[in-house]
Amino acid sequence: MASGRFGILDADGTFIQPNYIIALLFDYLVETRGWRNEWQERGNDQSDHALADYHKVPLYETPVGFKYIGELINGDKIAIGGEESAD
Repeated sequence: MASGRFGILDADGTFIQPNYIIALLFDYLVETRGWRNEWQERGNDQSDHALADYHKVPLYETPVGFKYIGELINGDKIAIGGEESAD
């Protein structure tokens, strides 16, 4: 998945943080599609570490910047990635 900034609202109009959406998409890809690619995150969000541990996939931590995420995606090293600056 490659994206710039995005936002999603739930049924009552509450904004859902992009990092939560990326985590949900990763969980979906692993659980329903059987993807076993690694997970990428930027920052110290413990929920990201827990998600990677739960699915038993490596977790890449990169400097801030889409170029680092893009390199991992283009190299088929990760299925999806995001960074805290998406908040």
